[in-house]
Amino acid sequence: MMDGIWEKLSARELKVLDLASRGLIDLAIAAELGISISTVRSYWSRIRSKMGVVGRPELVARHVRAVTRRRMDAFQAED
Repeated sequence: MMDGIWEKLSARELKVLDLASRGLIDLAIAAELGISISTVRSYWSRIRSKMGVVGRPELVARHVRAVTRRRMDAFQAED
């Protein structure tokens, strides 16, 4: 998993964030995961609560930065 703050999230919550960071809306996330849109919205509520962040755009931006940082660290470790 990513750095410490992300360990608060379940694998499914991280998947919702990952799909959102790829541009999927709630309806598409629900279809991709085979769950209802209300379940996706419940995941968002739990993610916001656990992360202490109100806005979805900020959550997605933080996730993208963390993933990018992890990939850069892995790339640099290969050198």
